[in-house]
Amino acid sequence: MGFQKILSIFIALMTLIVCLAYMINVVLVSNMKTNTIDMQKAIVTYAQVNGGFCDSNQTFTEFYNDLESKFNMKNNISSISFSHPIGEKLQRGTKFTVSITPKYTIILPFVENQTRIGKEIIRSGYSRNFRKELENP
Repeated sequence: MGFQKILSIFIALMTLIVCLAYMINVVLVSNMKTNTIDMQKAIVTYAQVNGGFCDSNQTFTEFYNDLESKFNMKNNISSISFSHPIGEKLQRGTKFTVSITPKYTIILPFVENQTRIGKEIIRSGYSRNFRKELENP
């Protein structure tokens, strides 16, 4: 009777650990996906208003690094691409796409954590080019 009780407690604890790991992974991946989409919306909005990424005050790398820290996505992006060359001014009405491929870590009990690449998330937008050009006096 004692061995069966110990075995059932052991099985119950293992089941609990596996269920907790699964729930933690679901929450982490869900938050990462939400943060990726929010980051992508910020990139699209910036590109729509400014006609792409050709701002002389801030390079795309600086802008991207600011977004990464704002949305807590440091080391969670596998790749990011913008459909037009960085530095090219987009005309009003030009369609562009931003694609982000997230990277996330799966927590597995009793095993080393595994890094996985997520599905590419693509968002499109149209350049509105609201930014006024500086006039030379």
